[in-house]
Amino acid sequence: TMQGFDGIKQSFAEYLEVPSDELDADRLAELVASRDIGFIALDNLHYLVRPKMGGDAELKKLDAFVAPLRSKLKICLILTLVKPAFQYMNNLRADSALLEDFIEPPPWSQEQISELIEARSQRAGIEPDFSEIDLPYQYDDIDYDSLDERTRSGFYRILWGVSAGNPVVALRLWSNSLAVAADGRI
Repeated sequence: TMQGFDGIKQSFAEYLEVPSDELDADRLAELVASRDIGFIALDNLHYLVRPKMGGDAELKKLDAFVAPLRSKLKICLILTLVKPAFQYMNNLRADSALLEDFIEPPPWSQEQISELIEARSQRAGIEPDFSEIDLPYQYDDIDYDSLDERTRSGFYRILWGVSAGNPVVALRLWSNSLAVAADGRI
């Protein structure tokens, strides 16, 4: 969705192997029906709107483009977007069927965020050194075996708190916090 409606239409055209200029809403429905597609997912729908006059033009185009999929074929559209954009779009387009049903995943726990960061770091071959980080002592119920373990847990707790339990935000903050020291330590 980062390329707007035209990018979405182009992606549909490429997947369905037709020229983009020949693809309209009815042709889309016809091609999707012929391929027995049950659902379509669009990520980052929030990139289609801007909080300004006419900022919903791209969303209106998408709504009209996929309308036959919903009305004729009962295709399940899975759209992802950030919560503030959902609230804005829901208020802006109360008549749109794009946002008729929604699921808001619960925030992840501190343990889940910590496990995710550990797994991603391990997968990337990263073993971060926490020895240069100085965090204030926290009164935890856990007795840590080492200062490094306590610092690691405290840093993960900070990421969890700042990200409000959102795993995508936590990973982005984690990756932004990584640096390579002169001696090669991460």
